Amino acid sequence: MTHAFPGNSMKNITNARIENITFQSGTAFVTVSYFDCAICQKSRQTLRLVVGDNTLIFDEGGNIISINLLKTGMFINATISSAMTMSIPPQAQAFIIRILRRR
Repeated sequence: MTHAFPGNSMKNITNARIENITFQSGTAFVTVSYFDCAICQKSRQTLRLVVGDNTLIFDEGGNIISINLLKTGMFINATISSAMTMSIPPQAQAFIIRILRRR
């Protein structure tokens, strides 16, 4: 399993709250809500993260963990692909997820 993401344009989202987690055909879909601009407090954005085998997931201590340890209500930072679907909510591939705090 490789964790390099060559050629992918990335975007960071911060302090996102996990709203829902679903699984389909070996892929996890993590719906999060976050403020696109934390300082200006614009309306909350919703995004569906596509979490696959190459997604690195870290706990608060920096240890790699399984997708099964992510839970609704947790707050995370994520590095995602800047390419998003036009669906509602938009979807983007997650490269790195880091738990900030648990409920």
